[in-house]
Amino acid sequence: SHAFHSLRMEPMLDEFAAELAGVEWREPVIPVVSNVTGRLAGPDELADPQYWAGHVRRPVRFAEGIAAAVEFGGTLFVELGPGAALTGLVEETASAVDAEVACVAALRDGRPEEQTLLTSVAELFVRGIPVDW
Repeated sequence: SHAFHSLRMEPMLDEFAAELAGVEWREPVIPVVSNVTGRLAGPDELADPQYWAGHVRRPVRFAEGIAAAVEFGGTLFVELGPGAALTGLVEETASAVDAEVACVAALRDGRPEEQTLLTSVAELFVRGIPVDW
């Protein structure tokens, strides 16, 4: 419904930044790769409202982000969006850097959320990923 990461987002940036200023930000407890920069994000970076306002407008560095995650040791990718649009792209991008990864979508359009999430966790389990049932 929105043209994220394009010029069409410009009109909403100031209002969005003002809303973000009211959020209580904390440093992440797990490493996060930024698809804005294509590298491991610093803790101060992700706790800055301007980072997130800029994220709406800036191009996505998806391939660089996946490569950085793999370089950092990432082998498991779980897509948390409402569909499964990026799962195949993650696998394709990882294979381009000769990495073997497990990738599942936690949700899928038109499917019951609980069943889809449980199926994705079961898929990880049968691939040898430990699951704390």
